[in-house]
Amino acid sequence: MNPSTFKAPAVLVVALILVAETLVLSGLSGFLIYQLAVDSPDSIASAVGLALITLAATAWIALTAIGFVQGKWFARGSAVVWQILQAAVGLASNQGLFARPDIGSGLFVPALVALALLLFSPSVSKHLGSSRDSG
Repeated sequence: MNPSTFKAPAVLVVALILVAETLVLSGLSGFLIYQLAVDSPDSIASAVGLALITLAATAWIALTAIGFVQGKWFARGSAVVWQILQAAVGLASNQGLFARPDIGSGLFVPALVALALLLFSPSVSKHLGSSRDSG
């Protein structure tokens, strides 16, 4: 990691977004596990499956955030994929019979900002390096 690039505003914004997403997803995972323990779901298999998928997603974004903060080259691809998936869920949350624009915007806006910075910011590119040799 190059300490001088970590101070760049774009790098700090992406790092904060990834860490915030990790914390929110950790809370959601904890909530789902708590609900599984204290409530009786209609389908135990679905509830356990959802909790496991959420835990896996939490691990994924946590490792991505750690890799980004450390300036690892692989963090860009992982973060871009995550942000695209999050933006898709955000857009879908704004549509349909049970649309939730508050949740949709809360997912879509940070994903769009992080995606733009990951793809187009020179300081983020410099922070992550452009090859496997740099990280």
